[in-house]
Amino acid sequence: MFEYMPYNLAPWGVEIVIYFFIIGLAAMTFIMAAAPETFGNVAAPFRNVEIPGAVITLILLGISGPLLIADISQPLRFLNPIIYFRPTSPLSWGSVLLLLFGAAVVAFLYGRFFDKPGIRRAAAVIGSLLALSMPIYTGIDLAANQSRALWATPAIPLLFVALSVTSGAGLVAVIQLVTGNFGPDASRMIRTIMAFSLAITFLLVFALVQTMVYGTAELQQAWDAINGEFSVQFWWLGIILGIVIPLILVLVPILAPRAEAANSPLLVAVAGVLGALGAYMLREVIIYAGQLPQLFF
Repeated sequence: MFEYMPYNLAPWGVEIVIYFFIIGLAAMTFIMAAAPETFGNVAAPFRNVEIPGAVITLILLGISGPLLIADISQPLRFLNPIIYFRPTSPLSWGSVLLLLFGAAVVAFLYGRFFDKPGIRRAAAVIGSLLALSMPIYTGIDLAANQSRALWATPAIPLLFVALSVTSGAGLVAVIQLVTGNFGPDASRMIRTIMAFSLAITFLLVFALVQTMVYGTAELQQAWDAINGEFSVQFWWLGIILGIVIPLILVLVPILAPRAEAANSPLLVAVAGVLGALGAYMLREVIIYAGQLPQLFF
């Protein structure tokens, strides 16, 4: 019946897609950069990422602010969720946590540059917890919209965390490759992180697909949109290039342990870049396609 109904406009545009991607990327980059302070020697392979990772996190946070302001069109409106804080609003919590996260990153760099181990350790632990809240809050921003059937599921925050882990690990891999510090221990650790995040992403996306195929008419309308105008972004860029191929690349040492490229850092970095591409594209499809179907109002 709904095949004759026009799709609705999608008010959330590319600014929100990039914003969600960037703060998730910044969050997981900082967690890995601060991991040696947070987890000790277990994360020692990330020691050389502490400063560049934290600096890049600040740069990404600096980019995210103007994107959010551009989306709401009026520059001072972005202060409203903070000034008029509402405990039940994900946007209010996200705005406050974002500011606290930025302050924690600055404190971490201060402790690192001026040799303040107490400040550095506290900022690493607190900043990592705040960083984890970034992809969770963006997912809750969508899940709280009960009128959008595709978004109204607790799987969205979990999916956004998994996507952020993949993209953050990819950025850390690129940083280490460019700086010439991508040793076998770091390569093995990033490969393990990405294997778990990509596998979890695949399972969550598969579950989301099942809800659309066998769900309500509105979910099936979203499924039609995904297989129509968003088919390239979802299937080729999101699933094939963004999940399947990177997962195969990080599992090469298990699938073909004697292969010459099995432990290649370059292979891990390529997998990370592809995984980040998939993380962006899946967010884009979920945000855009989730706004289009609307049957009852």
